[in-house]
Amino acid sequence: MTISAGSSLQNRSSRPTRLSPASLQSGLGVCVLAGIADALVDLYIHIPMHMPGWRGLLIMGILVTARQVSGRNWAASAAAFTAALTSLALAGPPRFSTLVFLGPGLMIDLVYLAAPRLQARVFIAALAAALGNVTKFAVSFSGYSVFTRNLTANELLPWLSHFAFGCLGGILAFMLAMPIIDRRKRR
Repeated sequence: MTISAGSSLQNRSSRPTRLSPASLQSGLGVCVLAGIADALVDLYIHIPMHMPGWRGLLIMGILVTARQVSGRNWAASAAAFTAALTSLALAGPPRFSTLVFLGPGLMIDLVYLAAPRLQARVFIAALAAALGNVTKFAVSFSGYSVFTRNLTANELLPWLSHFAFGCLGGILAFMLAMPIIDRRKRR
């Protein structure tokens, strides 16, 4: 190989790298941002709707969006874990333990893993978010029941409203995430 004056060998490993939307780093970034947003919504957004489960519209929407956009099987759980850490750092231990944050993330990931061929369907996003919000309520309810010894599980409205708000949050998250997913598929 002849090297002339003024030229150099190009090192193939020093090419600039792009952060692919499907890369591990971008997936983790999405989960961290979603988790921080999740904790901030849970801690600081207070709307006097007088309906149980209304935060599920936002919180479950964020978790489903993280799951859809990152494309990782563990995305909702990672976002929920980040939310638990953020909440712990900002406000101390959450009521009734970190399971209030971790339960919905695990439930959303489990629903998506149970139906791998239906992951691109709005039905799965809605069902995952609805069950995630019901899981959050179940953890909170069981913690509340232990401390107050007040078992009012026979009331159906809180369970239904948590399911409905979670379902709506999943539908909205699916609709918001679809343009990002479609753009990623075209590449």
